[in-house]
Amino acid sequence: MNNSNIITEGEKSLGKLSGIELDYTYWHSKDGWLIGYLDIWPEHLTQGHDLPELEEMLADLYEFYKEENEINLDKKTGKIILTA
Repeated sequence: MNNSNIITEGEKSLGKLSGIELDYTYWHSKDGWLIGYLDIWPEHLTQGHDLPELEEMLADLYEFYKEENEINLDKKTGKIILTA
């Protein structure tokens, strides 16, 4: 994968793939790996030793799944308030 397709913007980065910006979510696992997923497909996790490797793996994940899935970048999020 060509790392020139990835632009890092601070601690949380956006991958630039084919002119599409993709948000992702990531965290540190107990064993030191970075675990993450593309917000458009949260069910598909990947990992990397550091942020550049994780971003490369996320880019690969996108390339692999984009052919099989309809990509809807216009997803919306909401919040609910639960009372005790």
